[in-house]
Amino acid sequence: MSEAMPPPWVAQVLAARPVPARDFDRTPDDRVAIRVPRFDGAILRRLLMPRLRRPEFLIRLDVFGTCVWDLCDGTRDGEAIADQLATRWPDEPGMRLRLALFLRQLLIQGHLRDAGIWDGSAGQGPTQKRT
Repeated sequence: MSEAMPPPWVAQVLAARPVPARDFDRTPDDRVAIRVPRFDGAILRRLLMPRLRRPEFLIRLDVFGTCVWDLCDGTRDGEAIADQLATRWPDEPGMRLRLALFLRQLLIQGHLRDAGIWDGSAGQGPTQKRT
């Protein structure tokens, strides 16, 4: 039986060269924890963030997510990342679609950005802090 045809957006997402757009930490078990500010708007950030005990929350990635995050360095497109994942998990069916769904979600939510369309004027980018 042949594999179903993927949705048209999959090729677009896998053509991106993703890089982290947010700061992140490493957990003790070496997984990625993305640091997300509670408020993105300038006014809310200025007024409310100083009053919060924790101005950001963490999104902790599993093994798959951490592996993908580590491969998102701007030198590889989604297809190259899919190839790397296929060698790490050769028996996993639907890896390309799973990766596309994951990348799409991270790009939409602003955790990753496409290095292919970034002009470099926004600064240096995110930092990693080891905990």
